[in-house]
Amino acid sequence: MPEAIDPLPPPGLVAHDGAIILGLFQTYVDTITALESRRAQMSGVYASILGAIIAATGLDKFDTTALSVAALFMSAVWLINLAFFRTMAEVKWKTALRIEALLPITPFSDEYVLLKQRRALRSRLHLGFIARERILPLVVLLMCLGLLGLDALRYLQTVLTP
Repeated sequence: MPEAIDPLPPPGLVAHDGAIILGLFQTYVDTITALESRRAQMSGVYASILGAIIAATGLDKFDTTALSVAALFMSAVWLINLAFFRTMAEVKWKTALRIEALLPITPFSDEYVLLKQRRALRSRLHLGFIARERILPLVVLLMCLGLLGLDALRYLQTVLTP
């Protein structure tokens, strides 16, 4: 969520348009919720696919190099999608908070201030939700790079060994 909020109403909006402001705010909150739901579903799909790929590496009939490349690709795509969802969430929250500033109470802004204060009291290791969600694809990506490196070394050994 953004730090600075521009609470100025858009040009032409007057105080008696409270129902319009509230409706717009509700729409934004609904779209943020839908966005978070889509991100969670997407992450579930990627985690399932990566789990299947990792499980397949234990079977003798599959080439581990090909599976490593597939897992590497899936992890990279997952990370790219998480970055997109993070950007979208930041933009949507910034807009929602601008609208909220026009309302008589500001629960999301108040909540954000309280959460920020709590984070300041805890360690610097606190990670946001999307940051924590990036751990699995990053670990898989690094494992795949390691496996591909080992495969390359084995190949070089067979080629260079007389």
